Amino acid sequence: MGSTKSREELIKEEDKRLMDIIEKKHGKTPEQLYQERDSRVRDTISLKQPDRVPVILRPGAFAAKYAGLPLSSMYYDHVAYREACRKTILDFEPDLTQAGDASSGEMMELLGTMHQRWPGGNLGPDIPYQFVEGEYMKAEEYQLFLNDPSDFMLRFYMPRIYGVFGPVSKLPAFRMTGGGAVAGIVGLLPVMSSANSVRFCAKPVRRSRKYAR
Repeated sequence: MGSTKSREELIKEEDKRLMDIIEKKHGKTPEQLYQERDSRVRDTISLKQPDRVPVILRPGAFAAKYAGLPLSSMYYDHVAYREACRKTILDFEPDLTQAGDASSGEMMELLGTMHQRWPGGNLGPDIPYQFVEGEYMKAEEYQLFLNDPSDFMLRFYMPRIYGVFGPVSKLPAFRMTGGGAVAGIVGLLPVMSSANSVRFCAKPVRRSRKYAR
C-alpha cells in the first residue's frame, strides 16, 4: 500500500505542473515573466514608457462568476473561491493583481454586522455586497472623537455597526475605569453577563475548524 502524500507535497506538485504549462505557453520561465511584469509596472510608476500598458486585475466577484460559483463562495466557501481566483489570474495573466476579496460570512454573522449586506448571509447567494449608509458618527460627536479616538470607536462607533458590541456602549469612558474605580466595575457587568459576548468568543473557534481541514 503506497504512502499518502502530504498536503505540502500535493501543493508542490500542482505548482510544478502549472509552472510547466506557463513555460510551455510563453517559452519563458515564470521567473522571467515576473521580471518583465515587475519592470513594466515599475516603469509606469516612475513615469517611464513601458513596453506596453500594464494590466491590473482585482478578481473580486468576477472570479467567482468566471469560475461558475455563487457570490456567496467569497464568504462561505473560501477553498473554492481561492481556486477561482487562481484560475482567473492564470487565465488572464495580469501584470499586477490582488489575490481575492474573501471575507468570513460566519464571523460577520457572529458580530451581528449591521452596516453591511453580503451574499449568502443577509442577501441571496448571488446578490452583490452592499454597504448600508448610516449616521455612524453624529455631528455633535466630533469633539468626543478628537478628545479620545479609541474611546469613541469602542463605545460609540463599534456598537452602531456590530450588534455584539452593544453592551460596550453602556461602559463609562475608558479613562475612568482605571485604579479600581467603582464606575468601571459596575460598567463592566453588562458586558460580562452578555450572551452575545460568550457566543462571540466560543463559536469562531469551533466553526473555523471546517476551513482548516
